[in-house]
Amino acid sequence: MKNRALPLYLISLSTLFAIRGVGEEESAGIRPLLMEVPPVESLNRFGLSYRMGFNIETKFKNFGSFSKPFPRVNLDHDPYNYDNGYVYPDTGTPNSGLTHYWGYQGFTYGGSSQLPGNETILMQRASSTGINSGDRDEGALPGVELTYNRELGRNQSFRWGLEAAFNYLNLSVKDDQTLQGGARLLTDAYPLLVPEYLLPPAGYQGRASGPAVVIGASPQSRSETSIPETVGGSRQFDADIFGFRLGPYLEIPLSKTFSVALSGGLSLAEINSDFRFTETIQVGALTLPSTRGSGSHSDWLAGGYVEGTVSCAVTKSAALVAGVQFQDLGRYSQVVSGKEAALNLNESLFVTLGLTYSF
Repeated sequence: MKNRALPLYLISLSTLFAIRGVGEEESAGIRPLLMEVPPVESLNRFGLSYRMGFNIETKFKNFGSFSKPFPRVNLDHDPYNYDNGYVYPDTGTPNSGLTHYWGYQGFTYGGSSQLPGNETILMQRASSTGINSGDRDEGALPGVELTYNRELGRNQSFRWGLEAAFNYLNLSVKDDQTLQGGARLLTDAYPLLVPEYLLPPAGYQGRASGPAVVIGASPQSRSETSIPETVGGSRQFDADIFGFRLGPYLEIPLSKTFSVALSGGLSLAEINSDFRFTETIQVGALTLPSTRGSGSHSDWLAGGYVEGTVSCAVTKSAALVAGVQFQDLGRYSQVVSGKEAALNLNESLFVTLGLTYSF
C-alpha cells in the first residue's frame, strides 16, 4: 500500500509546484508562451452577377427570294416555263419553227398586256436571290452569371487559380420593316402569225396534240432587266443562350479592401432558338402569294473570352465585384424555308455587377 501511494503523492506535489510557479510568473509580469494556430485562408469563392450583353447583332437573310412565283401546270400536266404562260414544241409540226402548244395568262410584271401590239406575245420569268435586312442590335441584353474560383497558389504580390462560370442570356428580335431590292426579269417576245384579235382570250391553254392557233416556237428577241421588289411581313427570332467559361485567373491585391483580376480561356454556348416569319412579295406591278414559316433549332458554339474585374471587400468573406468581358463565339444560323436568321457573337461585350462569397 505504501509503495502505491508514493507515486500519487509525487504527481500531486509536482502539479502543485507547477501551478504555483505559473502564478508567481504572472505576478512577476512574465506571461507563459502560448502557441497560436494561424487562420485558414479561403481558397474557394462563389459569385452571382447581373450580366448585360452588348454588340450582339441579328440579321435576316434571303427574304423575297423566289424562282417560280406562280407554280402552274397546263392541261397536259406540264409546268409553265414562264410566269405568265408557256411555250413548248408540239407533236404535230416538228422542226417547223411553229407550235400550237402554248398558253398565256394575259399579264406582265409591268402591269400591261402580254400583247404589246407589235405582232409579238411576251413571255416573262422573274427571279430574285433575296434581300437581307440590316444588322439589328437590341442594345443592352439582361442576363445572369454564376462563377466559381479555386485558388491554386499565391505569393506576396499575386494570387492565381482556376475560374469556371455558367451564364444565361435571352434574346428576342422582331423586325417589321419593309425590305427594298430588285428582281431579275427575263422577257421573251414570240412572233405571232395571226392578228391579235384572232387569238384566244387570256387564260388560254393549248395542248401538245393541237389543233390550235400557232405561234413561233422560238423567241425573236430576249431582254433582261431589273424591276423593283418590295418585301413586307414580319420576322421574329428568339434564342436562349446558355454559356460556359473555363480558364485561369490572376488576382492582384491593391489593398486590404480592393483588388483587380484578369482571366481568360475557353468559352462555350448552347443556343436554342425559334424563328418564324410572314412574307408578302411585290414585284413590279404584281403581288405574289403570301407565305409563312416557323421552326426550332439548337446548336453549340465554341470560342474564347478575356475578362477584367475589380473587387471591393465588404466583410472578411463577402465582396462586391464589377467586370467587363470580351467574348468571341462566332456565328449562329437558323434556316426555315430558305429564309435565314443569323446571330453574330463574334465581338460580344458583357458588363457584370455582383457579389462574391469566400469560404
